[in-house]
Amino acid sequence: MRWVLTQVTIFMLLVAGVFVVPGFYVRWRATIIAQEYEPIVQAVADFHAETGIYPQDANDLAERDGITIPENVIISSYGLISIYGEAVHVSYWFSETSDGWSCSFGRLSYPPVKPSRKVVTGEARLLAALAEYDRRIEFYKDDKQHRSAKMSLLRSAGRDAEVYEECQRAKEMYPDWCLAHLGAALYATEEQRPGAEEDLKQWCDEHPAFIHYWYLAWYYRESDQIPNALDALAKTKGCPLEHIDNDETWVPSAFAFDAATFACSQSQPELLLSLCETWSNPQGTYSHASSDIPVFRTAALIQLGQFEEAKAEYRTAFEERGKRSGWAKNMDALGQAISKQDRTFIYDPGLPYEGFGEFSPFPRPEFDASDLRK
Repeated sequence: MRWVLTQVTIFMLLVAGVFVVPGFYVRWRATIIAQEYEPIVQAVADFHAETGIYPQDANDLAERDGITIPENVIISSYGLISIYGEAVHVSYWFSETSDGWSCSFGRLSYPPVKPSRKVVTGEARLLAALAEYDRRIEFYKDDKQHRSAKMSLLRSAGRDAEVYEECQRAKEMYPDWCLAHLGAALYATEEQRPGAEEDLKQWCDEHPAFIHYWYLAWYYRESDQIPNALDALAKTKGCPLEHIDNDETWVPSAFAFDAATFACSQSQPELLLSLCETWSNPQGTYSHASSDIPVFRTAALIQLGQFEEAKAEYRTAFEERGKRSGWAKNMDALGQAISKQDRTFIYDPGLPYEGFGEFSPFPRPEFDASDLRK
């Protein structure tokens, strides 16, 4: 027994050594790398302190502060710095709760970096960030990302008139940019709105696409123009469901799910079937048909009074759901409506995830400036 225990102990020590020794070495090497590259992390911390936002990439530090960044260092706009060594990958993460160094074996005990310059706050932070966005718009040839980031921050601060002005400038620079046309309509004054709205409608007709017409419908919904919203969605017929703009904040199926949900809520079964037909033939990156489609088809057939067809589609919905997950909920309510032959039933599929209904075509602002609203 003593011999067996000795063998087990030796084996456990050997196994532990396999992980402990490399882990100790990696952490030791990672700490040396952290010491070597700490000035770069310090520069990022100071950049954030003075501008209120993180560098977009190494170019921002080079342009603003004259700092050259080695090719093995990647700076991300959301506060992550990655340092790629020959055998060790070290990263530094700026976070509101816990800044710090880490490697493949977890966090390092090396001290976090603190700004060496005064940190801008409040109105001063907003103005500093806006000035940095203006610099990027001048510096980068493709400045759409920086223009939309500026628009988003202005929205957060409640500066609607300035959002409209930014969108108008963007429309002149990029006539084919959907966000500029949509944003101008959303943030126009009462006097400006008719022209901006007509411009958005005309732009969508000139650039027909499922997601473009969804934007138009969403604008009408936000403006409480429900008949116009339904007309806009009707124009999606014949438009393939596909990713079309680089700055879309949803995947194509999310747009289709929301459109179908809206058609359900408005008791528009013909429109719902048309949307499902388009949804059944996605193109591009997201080329798989959703398992939610037969669920919505069932809802449409119930409202049309085609209950035998609804039963068959309902069985298909459960078969599809057994193969892969979907977003639509409350499927039992469909079965009950079929049993009661209730044509007045309005299907509520629920939300795919919390916050889904809070759509915004703009990216999330780099910081919340809502406390600066006037």
